[in-house]
Amino acid sequence: MSRMEESKDEWLEWVVEDDFVKEIEDAGWITIKGDKIKRGFPDRFCFGPGARTVIIEFKRKGAKKKRRGEKLQDYYRAEFRALGFETHKIIGKEEANELRNKLLA
Repeated sequence: MSRMEESKDEWLEWVVEDDFVKEIEDAGWITIKGDKIKRGFPDRFCFGPGARTVIIEFKRKGAKKKRRGEKLQDYYRAEFRALGFETHKIIGKEEANELRNKLLA
């Protein structure tokens, strides 16, 4: 059982992201850590079968206020969406599980 499937109320963002990435990479997807490319870029660029490209921003469930840099993240997510890319803002492990299941179906 992955850390995402264990029963806990709150998860750190990096734990959710790491488990998500491991599972889709094990299924043949390629991922790139986007926020290392340029400040404000989404967390992950995911490339899958059929040339599918999915851009994901991961957030911790239960965060009370926006953190510094989230406006820039929102801007880039909107820019990628306007270019026709599939984008997601994932909040918590439940949403990560739902998207993972959708991508791997």
